[in-house]
Amino acid sequence: MANESATNPLDELIDRIRQTLGELAPESLLNRLKPVFEDFLGQFQLVPQREFQAHLEHLQQLEASVSQLEMRIRSLESRKPSQNS
Repeated sequence: MANESATNPLDELIDRIRQTLGELAPESLLNRLKPVFEDFLGQFQLVPQREFQAHLEHLQQLEASVSQLEMRIRSLESRKPSQNS
C-alpha cells in the first residue's frame, strides 16, 4: 500500500468495490458484504506490509547470524584434539 490512510481498510475495500462495479453493486449489496468481509478477515492476524517486511528482514539477519555461528562451532570443533578414552 503506497498510500496510507486513516480510514478503516475494510471501508476502503468496500469503496473500491463500489467504484469498480458502479451501478452493478447496489448499496444494499455492499452493506451486506461488509459483515461477511469482517467475519472472513477476522480469522486472520493481519499486519501492515512494512511491519511484515521489517520482521522478515530481522528474521533473515538472525538466520545469517545462526549460520555464521554454526560454521564457527564446526571450525572450533575440527581444531579440537580428539580425546579417545
